[in-house]
Amino acid sequence: MSSIRRCSIPSIWAGPLSSGAAAGLLLLVLGSCRSPLGGQDIDLHAAAHALPGVGFGGGLAQRIGELRGLRVDAELVLAHQELSDEGPRGDDWDQVWGGFRFSSLERDERYLYGRAGVTWLRVEGDPVFLDDPGDYGGIYGGLGYEWSLGPSAATGPELTLSAVDSEGDESGSGLVAEIAWRWVWHL
Repeated sequence: MSSIRRCSIPSIWAGPLSSGAAAGLLLLVLGSCRSPLGGQDIDLHAAAHALPGVGFGGGLAQRIGELRGLRVDAELVLAHQELSDEGPRGDDWDQVWGGFRFSSLERDERYLYGRAGVTWLRVEGDPVFLDDPGDYGGIYGGLGYEWSLGPSAATGPELTLSAVDSEGDESGSGLVAEIAWRWVWHL
């Protein structure tokens, strides 16, 4: 008879806030340490989304240069949200953004940033801002505000507006407002 070795989870992680507590602890540890790469040329982020639905996202930004005294990063961001009104195929909202982020060259304790580029989204639920469920493509622009949590971590809110048009034979377009709260690790 073989024996199965079981591991016990400490009681601190057994409560209803276990994933939130783990994420908070990880963010504190990462934020208190300098990045192993040292240059802060790459940003990884996780985000909680609250509009148009509730969901989560993540992204990557790579510093690519400077423009008129601003730092320029290329960014790729993915998000998944659940809409409040279910449509014929479910209630999912999935989106991809690809573009550029602009911020000050020297990131202080607090700073503003802007972002712009192209976006694609698939809506299966009943979208409040759009005519019908389906696939949409378009452009986006946004503003965010971050403050430092340590040498390598930051957090803050972000507002993004997307102007999109439906793909295929369907006609429909709209302006979509999205709100997110980001947690960033500067590498």
